[in-house]
Parts: sequence; C-alpha cells; structure tokens
Amino acid sequence: MNHPNKAGTHAPLPSDAGARPPAKRRLRTSRSFLEQIDDLLKETAQGDTTAFSALYDKLAPAIWLAALSACQDQGSACAATEEVFVQVWRTAPSLAVRSDCPVSGLLEVANRVLRRHARNPAL
Repeated sequence: MNHPNKAGTHAPLPSDAGARPPAKRRLRTSRSFLEQIDDLLKETAQGDTTAFSALYDKLAPAIWLAALSACQDQGSACAATEEVFVQVWRTAPSLAVRSDCPVSGLLEVANRVLRRHARNPAL
C-alpha cells in the first residue's frame, strides 16, 4: 500500500516491508491493581504523603473523567476532583479499616462528591 509523501509521489508504508504485529500490551490484572490501591490507602491512612501522591497518580485521571462527565465543564471537574482527594486524605484512616474492601469506601467518597458537584456546579 502506498501513501503520498510531501512531494506528492507515493512511497511504501512501513507496514509493507515485513511488518510484524503490534506488540502485546501487558495488561494489569484487576486484583493486583486493587491490592495496590488498598495498600496505598492503608499507607495514606498512616499519614504517608508519598503513598497519597502515588494513589493520586493512579486514580486522578479516572476520577477527573468521571467528574467531567458529571459536571460538564472542566473548572467544576477540577474542583470536584480536588475535593475527592481532600476527602480521601481526611477519611483515609476510616476507609483503610473497612471490613469490606477499602477501595469501595474510596469510590463511595468519590461518588458522593461528584453527585454533589453535578447537582450544584457552583461548588
């Protein structure tokens, strides 16, 4: 297969010359990801700011996308995301000792904050 280059002539695509299939991406398993989040939340509960930073790095993109979907504008989504993590920091000790899954408590915090911001975008 050919495609036009800058000069308008056609050059072969790189895939034409002995192309190999794309490398398989290593998928993280859900259980190990949840275990990592649980561990980070437990360390955060003990005041570990490095663990909290890692927790933020792992979860902020997903929380922000959920906030953007709920709030419909970037400013409100940023405020909601920030509030989620402030609440996680404040409630980490009680979240970490939950008898069920600590991650479920974290998700409840996020859900509560995002619903409140969706109802009242001026927060």
